[in-house]
Amino acid sequence: MKIDVVLITYGEPETNSFLEQWSYSNRILFKLTRLVAPIPKAAVPLIGAWRGYGRRKTWREEGYASPLESITRRQAEFVQDALNARNDGNVWRVHVAFEFRHPSLTEVLKQIQNQSCDQLILAPMYLPISDFTTGISQRDYRQFQEKNNHPLPEARTVAFRACHREISHVMADYVRRELEKLGVTVEQRREYGLLLGCHGTVMTPPPGISDAGYCDTKQAYDNMEEELKPEFKSVAVGWLNHRLGGEWTSPTLQASVQTMLDQGIEHLIYFPFGFLADNAETQLEGRTILRDLGVEEYHHLPCMNDDPAFMHFLVERIVQESARENPGENA
Repeated sequence: MKIDVVLITYGEPETNSFLEQWSYSNRILFKLTRLVAPIPKAAVPLIGAWRGYGRRKTWREEGYASPLESITRRQAEFVQDALNARNDGNVWRVHVAFEFRHPSLTEVLKQIQNQSCDQLILAPMYLPISDFTTGISQRDYRQFQEKNNHPLPEARTVAFRACHREISHVMADYVRRELEKLGVTVEQRREYGLLLGCHGTVMTPPPGISDAGYCDTKQAYDNMEEELKPEFKSVAVGWLNHRLGGEWTSPTLQASVQTMLDQGIEHLIYFPFGFLADNAETQLEGRTILRDLGVEEYHHLPCMNDDPAFMHFLVERIVQESARENPGENA
């Protein structure tokens, strides 16, 4: 059986040009921001230009280049090798698709259609199920099927809702191993504050939004806090919020950092647990927030990226989804 797996992320520009940043920003505004903010279509190119200019300027000032595309491609290579190493009689093909740039999910689905496919598995590389994460790829998939007279099998979607406890433990264990690499002992951790960062979301979603992703992310945080709290002086979530769309999640990363500083905690560890690969949000926003609060020395743990333990966990989830008799988005 030919099984095609598509790893999906939003895909930041690798080249920090104005045109690339503008195009990327326009797509985000059209496909995501307009779900929560009443932005007229005619205004999108202008807002996209302003946002693209700002991103290009910030990236230049910070000497930043996004690693997201290369990380996602390494993840895909690892997953494909691990799946085919099972020798289960299936031919596993793993692809990469980006929400907001080339190659899009639509382009990848067309490629899969041309190769023939017995089973299709979508793996959006986001911690929560929500209209803003898995929902985007689900909509793109349905539109492709309807437009092309349903040429592909009914897609199965890998999600982590049914295994919050397991993925939370994978992340907690990853934090321990990363700190061991840094030489932070078990005894030293008891004097450290652990900041767990994640993408914020709207608390009062507008009409048409059925799931904003808060519950999934909060559950994963609660699990991590329960497991790691005895090992640190303090553990806190820090939401990375946007401005548009109404009330957002709290406490923000700024508020959680300030609380730890007020408690006299001098050693901070920042781990953006709500992301499965590093990007500008994890690497730049956390850095600038901490810097603006006067924190110059802290340990910034990378996202799980292509960590072998996480990759093997992902492979098992893909295999389980492939074998499900009643596949569903909320698995």
